[in-house]
Amino acid sequence: MIIDKETNKVYFSELLKNNSVYEESYNGIIRILDKHKINYDFLKGTKDIWARDYMPIQKEVGSVNNFV
Repeated sequence: MIIDKETNKVYFSELLKNNSVYEESYNGIIRILDKHKINYDFLKGTKDIWARDYMPIQKEVGSVNNFV
């Protein structure tokens, strides 16, 4: 299993980016990630901005396990 400090990408719901309610939060998060050169991407088609309940977990390089 890969521990937090070894992960290589952060995923967010696309709702965070596309909903004006979250604009300030989105801008702050992206600014910090860009400053620290942390890779990120957005998941399409989510029904909630909170990805913690359905996100895959990276076990090793090139491998994911989805606990849905």
